[in-house]
Amino acid sequence: MQIADFIAMLEEIAPPELAEEFDGGRIGLIIEGRRDVNTVCCALDATLPVVRAAVAAGADMLVVHHTPIWNPLTRIGGGNRERSSEPPSPPAECLCDAHQF
Repeated sequence: MQIADFIAMLEEIAPPELAEEFDGGRIGLIIEGRRDVNTVCCALDATLPVVRAAVAAGADMLVVHHTPIWNPLTRIGGGNRERSSEPPSPPAECLCDAHQF
């Protein structure tokens, strides 16, 4: 399935307009990787163990409820590395936040 079709399907299930006002700009496709999505993993948070498990499962997309990027992100490493995830190496997997569920 094309990534645009997958996102459209998710938005039918969880319309972006149902998201809280403070979620503006923080939902939807967060990391764009592959254009085709065949295997999807879902989780509450995109922690490093979750991302590793999704990669190990061969996921093209990881759909999470909580966005891994809340404040403007300037770098990945140091103190925020345990809290958020190492970004997948494009064109590997995609990350989509669906906080409006």
